[in-house]
Amino acid sequence: MWLNLEINGIVLKLIIKDYVKSTKYNWDDCWCSVEANFSSYFLNYQSHGCKLLSAEIDELTEYIDDILNSRLHETKKLEFLEPDLTFVFYPKHDLKLDSNYTYVKERHEIKDISMDIIISFWYGGITENTLQLKLYIEEIQNLMCYLQFIKGIKKRNDADIQNLIVKEILLPCYV
Repeated sequence: MWLNLEINGIVLKLIIKDYVKSTKYNWDDCWCSVEANFSSYFLNYQSHGCKLLSAEIDELTEYIDDILNSRLHETKKLEFLEPDLTFVFYPKHDLKLDSNYTYVKERHEIKDISMDIIISFWYGGITENTLQLKLYIEEIQNLMCYLQFIKGIKKRNDADIQNLIVKEILLPCYV
């Protein structure tokens, strides 16, 4: 299944294949294939051949679970063995306590969680050029549901998965 997210005018289609739960003995042998397509009227980028360890998928899932359940209290950056993708997690933040703000409108004091996906471009090797996408709570929840699906925690007949299929947030592989 493809994850299909519209993120502020950019459509992200992501598929993770070949996830196998690893152990402390074989963690470095369990690789997942990752493909990502980013498109809009001004962008058409396809990332093929990206690899993540199953253990890295597990770590990403843990970070997302932590941020969704308010267990993350400071900004965290998650980088992987292969440098194609980076994730940055931003917990809830009280803007009144932030010295960068001199005034915060009443009932707008708390900035909700968010997450960045940073894609590094390749040109004969990794470059300093990146694409950065900002995900908010609904997109983060959808990514979490997708990761639980590819890990086998949620099955296709699960209500959350069926809801994402109906909304076309999860698409069959042939799309």
